Amino acid sequence: MTGTLLSTFEVAARLSVDSSTVRLWCRQGRFPHAQQVGRDWIIPEDDLLNFTPPKMGRPRKASKAKRRPL
Repeated sequence: MTGTLLSTFEVAARLSVDSSTVRLWCRQGRFPHAQQVGRDWIIPEDDLLNFTPPKMGRPRKASKAKRRPL
């Protein structure tokens, strides 16, 4: 792992999202080499190369019609 270390604000600017979203992704482990420094995070630039942001919104619940009776 080599390269530049980026702040959550720099990553947010590159991905066009809010910095709080980047902090959430760090807590979720979406950037495998990110390290927490106090309240903030530093993220290696290499972690952004193959990063795909998750879909926005809440996951859908399964419809009751699709469930099989017991």
